[in-house]
Amino acid sequence: SALFQATVGSAAFAVFRLRGKMSHGLTEPIPGAPALPQASDWKPGVLRLRAAVQRFQSHAGPLQPHFAYGALNKADFALAHTLHVANHQDEITVA
Repeated sequence: SALFQATVGSAAFAVFRLRGKMSHGLTEPIPGAPALPQASDWKPGVLRLRAAVQRFQSHAGPLQPHFAYGALNKADFALAHTLHVANHQDEITVA
């Protein structure tokens, strides 16, 4: 909600930005986003991530508010995405 974004959400992003690190529930779905399939082959996911980064970098129009943090400028959105991806890398294990 807008109230959450203006209070808890924006405060959480401020802490993440200050720390340079995000921590969140790695198995929680993103509200409104389709469920991601669990697959043992990581290559399609990497291709999808690269395509999303390229789309974001080339986007020149207005940005929708982040579902949790509210309105962010492009630099803050890039930081939020970078910290998010880095947090998910915590799940990667090499056997």
